[in-house]
Amino acid sequence: MYNVNLKPKWFSVFYMVSHNDKKSITEIANETGHSHPSVSKIVSEMD
Repeated sequence: MYNVNLKPKWFSVFYMVSHNDKKSITEIANETGHSHPSVSKIVSEMD
C-alpha cells in the first residue's frame, strides 16, 4: 500500500523506534530480546 520494503526481521526494531522517543541500540536490544550486534545490523539495513 505504501510501497515500503519492510523485512519481517525489522519489525520489532521498527515498532520500537516508531512508537517511542529516542532509544539507544542497547535499550532496543534489551526490550526486544535481540542482541546488540543484531539490532545494530538491522538499523544499518533499514537506513
